[in-house]
Amino acid sequence: MSTYQQLKGLKVKYLAADTSGDRAKEGEVFYNSVDYNLKSHIAVGAWHSSGPLITTKAGHAGAGITTAAITFGGRNPPPNTTHVSTFEYNGNGWTSGGDLNGGRFFMSGHGTQTAALGAGGYLEGGGVKATSEEYNGTSWAEGNNLGTAKFGSGGSGSQTAGLAAGGREPSISAKTEEYDGTSWSEQNDLNTGRTIQSTMTGIQTAAVAFGGNTNIPASITANVEEYNGTSWSEVNNLPAARNTGAASGPQTSALVFGGALPSATNTTFTYDGTSFSATGNLAVARSDITAAHATSDNSTGLGFGGYGSGGYQTATEEFTLSILTTTAAAWAAGGNLGTGRYDLMSAGTQTAGLVAGGATPGPSNTANSEEYDGSSWTEGNNLNTSRRVVSGFGSQTAAVCAFGYVTANVANTEEYNGTSWSNGNNASTARRGGAAFGVLTAGAYCGGYSTETVATTEEYDGTNWSSGGNLNGGQSSSAGAGTLTAGLQFGGSPDLDTTEEYNGTAWSNANNMGSGRYNLGGNGTQTDALAMGGAVSPSSAKVFAEGYDGTNWSTRPALGTANYRGTGSNGASASLGITVGGISDNDATQEFTGDTTAATAKTVDLD
Repeated sequence: MSTYQQLKGLKVKYLAADTSGDRAKEGEVFYNSVDYNLKSHIAVGAWHSSGPLITTKAGHAGAGITTAAITFGGRNPPPNTTHVSTFEYNGNGWTSGGDLNGGRFFMSGHGTQTAALGAGGYLEGGGVKATSEEYNGTSWAEGNNLGTAKFGSGGSGSQTAGLAAGGREPSISAKTEEYDGTSWSEQNDLNTGRTIQSTMTGIQTAAVAFGGNTNIPASITANVEEYNGTSWSEVNNLPAARNTGAASGPQTSALVFGGALPSATNTTFTYDGTSFSATGNLAVARSDITAAHATSDNSTGLGFGGYGSGGYQTATEEFTLSILTTTAAAWAAGGNLGTGRYDLMSAGTQTAGLVAGGATPGPSNTANSEEYDGSSWTEGNNLNTSRRVVSGFGSQTAAVCAFGYVTANVANTEEYNGTSWSNGNNASTARRGGAAFGVLTAGAYCGGYSTETVATTEEYDGTNWSSGGNLNGGQSSSAGAGTLTAGLQFGGSPDLDTTEEYNGTAWSNANNMGSGRYNLGGNGTQTDALAMGGAVSPSSAKVFAEGYDGTNWSTRPALGTANYRGTGSNGASASLGITVGGISDNDATQEFTGDTTAATAKTVDLD
């Protein structure tokens, strides 16, 4: 079969290279115009990586849904630091929330991101706890205690209708307690006492508990029990015994994943209230993993943290059962610079980039310019003045290079037309290390270091510089993104986490970054920005990456190589970002690609 017209006796709805949008439906048949085959969309269950936890955690509690999750408490490696921290997930990455009043691990988790409940747990040096705390989306408040102190209980339900079952007191427990928003009351016991931890899901009147430990030392079980609001009943076992795994979804459409068998596993099963079906495996096998329990069914899931691959984890993974397969956001190596350098300027995009100036190891100032086509760098004509700690903005064919350090700070400006650099009018204040953003005819430079750190902004109209609004605080070694009338400045020395937004006239304070740092890179816009790399005193290069949505910063996948004193290109986007040069790997290019989705189809066998 080589042509569409040769199809006989078949009703084919679409002729296309692929199908998307409303046409992307499971079972839909189309004729592929590239490989000349009949294809049909199929649903695939798969995990993909997302923004990591802010710190490693295991034995932490979870609640919420895949686009609005929360985790709290937990522990880190010996000497077993017990967490009070709370992290919130927005569908892309994590931000810090309010701290628990008392740190502990192996709590039960219930509710949503803005109405969560944590109960029980264990505090290193403080023993088993009966403490309950409620979260309102901002802060935690202590509520009435469990009837029995315990840790490793399973949790399900909401802040006002919660269920906690099993755990250790310190002996293995079968006790079940219900919470009504005010107090806990004891109910009928599990048939089999066990530690369940995160491998319990559902609501107060329809919960399900998978596996767990039934003895000390551990005796792992495959036993599954369901709760109907009054009593527990045993149902079909898991395909294999496991403990310290995670589960999400309702009683009749749940997802079970991770845990230990007894070693860490990545296996995942869907549960329909009767039987289990294997589906796509986690990328990172781990025990002590936690889930967002309140998902609507087993077609979505969110797992985060845990212990695997020889250590405590920050890994976050999302599960989808869909014809749309997601390729996770990630950094990848791009083409190397011809001249390795740091403290350079950049302009343009991931596929049409420009760098100039900077310092080569030594250090020695350079005037070298290079252009990027998305694969490789090509040397162009040099700047008229060699300099480092220089800033720039614009496109590959219409860029500005300004300020920096020669033998002293300079106010010098040069413009690039895609072929050569020409001198422009100087700015009013010589300085270095400020943040720049915009285009050739409407750009801005803010902060930096003159004889001291400054807060002033200068605006460029393609010919002249003029004074703009002052930052609310003096900054240097910071990053910028956006446009002249919608700019963004973030980070700075020493280890600043501050963010400010510019409206073309004045700066206003915005929410802080998750991690303070200086000499970082920036891409994107005021409402969709990417911050990457940087250093924390004393000059420790980082792999941190964060995204800004116009309100909050949250984690993004880490750089492949730690880097500082490199440069991002504010002309690039938050979903197609780029960072170039730097001290850790001074000729490297690292490219960021956000999540992408594509329909999954199989060839129809006409035989």
